[in-house]
Amino acid sequence: MPTLLCHPNLLDFPQAHCRNGSRTKSETEIKILKLSTLAQVNDELIDVEGEWWVAGSESNKKFGVLNFDSKNRGVLKVKGHLLNDLLDHGELTIFGKCAGRNYTLFSAQMTHGNIKMSGNALVARQDFITNLIFVDVHANNQSELRFTKFKFETHLLDSWLATRDYTLSETDDAYLLTLTRQTKREFHVKENFNLAICYQSGYRMSSKNIEFHNFPHFETTHNDPISVGEFHRNVLIPLLNFMSLANSSTDFLYNLIGTCTIESDEDMPHEVKILSAFRMSSVTANPEKEFRHWIDSNSADLEQYLSNWFNLYNSREIILDEYFTSRYNKDVYLEDQFFRIAKTFESWAKTVIESKKSTTQEDLELLAHVKSILSDDQFSYLKNKLNSSDSMKDFFLNLIIKQDGVITDYLSNWSLFVKRLVETRHKYVHVVHKDDLLTYDEMYVALKLLGLVLIHELLEHIGVPIELVRTRTRTSSEYQTMLQAKLRMREDLQ
Repeated sequence: MPTLLCHPNLLDFPQAHCRNGSRTKSETEIKILKLSTLAQVNDELIDVEGEWWVAGSESNKKFGVLNFDSKNRGVLKVKGHLLNDLLDHGELTIFGKCAGRNYTLFSAQMTHGNIKMSGNALVARQDFITNLIFVDVHANNQSELRFTKFKFETHLLDSWLATRDYTLSETDDAYLLTLTRQTKREFHVKENFNLAICYQSGYRMSSKNIEFHNFPHFETTHNDPISVGEFHRNVLIPLLNFMSLANSSTDFLYNLIGTCTIESDEDMPHEVKILSAFRMSSVTANPEKEFRHWIDSNSADLEQYLSNWFNLYNSREIILDEYFTSRYNKDVYLEDQFFRIAKTFESWAKTVIESKKSTTQEDLELLAHVKSILSDDQFSYLKNKLNSSDSMKDFFLNLIIKQDGVITDYLSNWSLFVKRLVETRHKYVHVVHKDDLLTYDEMYVALKLLGLVLIHELLEHIGVPIELVRTRTRTSSEYQTMLQAKLRMREDLQ
């Protein structure tokens, strides 16, 4: 653990001796700036000027500028024509050479092209848009590059870890700043890859400031090289959603770099920066913001939670993707938000409850007998009828009552609430007239409630002690909001 001894004269601070240990801002102040790469300017997000050409047409190079729009998509504006016409050429691979660095734009599509007069000259321009860019490499397609390692940061990682970077003590004539270097933490979560939390630490000192940075980031190492698409689907999405669950706030990707081997470079490991529009963020992290941590980053069982999470994602990928997508892309209207969460809750409830049912040989024989005496239409109608509103009410009610404690204590008449919830769901799904529906305030409560139950279910499935979850639920902002909204619900539900 390195230490740095700083005298007030060296830092140009007022001479103030605080023998009692107290220190006011007006007397002495030491500025320790905790940096984050999220706060630094990303040089790939500034306008990148250089020569650009379509793969296979190197003779037709044009000057252009690459930047990013509000959706984090790459936008290339070329002076001149990379394509000889304005027809739809489908998805293209475009190469660039800018300030000595190579750029590859995958699946680029032309969005705009025109020719106009500027003075006495004709000026042509074409615009292209892409969701995936590789920096420091040229490759005709993504499958050419197979990666053995990825390192990346996420928006919430620093606040989730909540690591103390330094301690400050004081003597009569000096301040002792002790810098703490964090150690790498490794997790074996799946057979084919390992996950680690790593840190890049350092400090700079000037006559007035001490700057200490402690950049946490994820690293994954893969036994078998994988493509960016496989990494995105099997590793990145589940991990970002785990972080979103742990912090009760949507997490974003930042600064993704992959290590691959390129044959033309004598099989030397080669780092490639990957800019993807998927949940990519250049938002500056706010270290003062409080996030609700459902999972403690220092838990001794964190490796087991991660392993269980990836296993759960393998079996419930569609449901979990739908749930976290709805949290990330929130609909404008409450009715749409309610419909999304109700659909996800219904899918989860059916999957969980059905998986616990055991079908005996007698059940199978009875089912086969009923099917043999009914027509296909009759059998289909009977099956759908059995799985309609009554069964759906049971699905919802059983999963809510199962929570026990903090959630079941919230209302007294759960049966009536769930009945109205299901009827409201049917109205928006089947566009049919229903009488006894949730009011607007009750729909808001249902939205928060179903989301909270799903969080409980997910945490329980990966092994987080349910008593710990219930304790944190009582103080969560979601539950406090529900308690306030409860006052506006009808008395027959309370």
